[in-house]
Amino acid sequence: MSSQNSANLVATQDNKMSKENRHLADFNPNFWGDIFLSSLAETIDDNLYTASVRFRLLREHGFNESNISNTFNKFINEKGKFKESLISDVKGMLELYEVAHFQLHEETILEEAHAFTMFHLKLAETTMDYPLSTQIANALKQPLRKSLPRLVARSYIPICEGYATVDKNLMKFAKLDFNMVQHLHKEEVVEMFRCCD
Repeated sequence: MSSQNSANLVATQDNKMSKENRHLADFNPNFWGDIFLSSLAETIDDNLYTASVRFRLLREHGFNESNISNTFNKFINEKGKFKESLISDVKGMLELYEVAHFQLHEETILEEAHAFTMFHLKLAETTMDYPLSTQIANALKQPLRKSLPRLVARSYIPICEGYATVDKNLMKFAKLDFNMVQHLHKEEVVEMFRCCD
């Protein structure tokens, strides 16, 4: 085989592999997110925190989980009230409180969740230590559903730093991202005033 033919063969193989790799990269990122979210809808969680986060993510992205009672029935006692044992799971209660703000019409279980969690979170706020107490206070003051993500990010950066399990590199990235976007907004405001003059 001549060197010209072998060079063509290598170029052809490289071109085929390039097309295959590019084909996978052409999928819209939402496609992968939709697959992830639809797989979330199929999971069943025994943990209040995980079940609440899963439900909130689905609602935030437009998945109206039709069988809400299946998600939260395991946390309700025989009297139809939320189990008292949930009170000790403060992070789970906090997430359930956030979920309650995604209530649609006639979802009484989320109405009950809101009343139950708000009462117990107000009590827990005074007894919890720093990062969690501040997180509870912020949520009671303004739930995630009723706030702007960029503004919430600023208050959550110090809260996350208070947790021992935080990834330091992720925190550096979060601060850098926040500062870069804040700088961009500042430049846009300056430009708007410059145009008005």
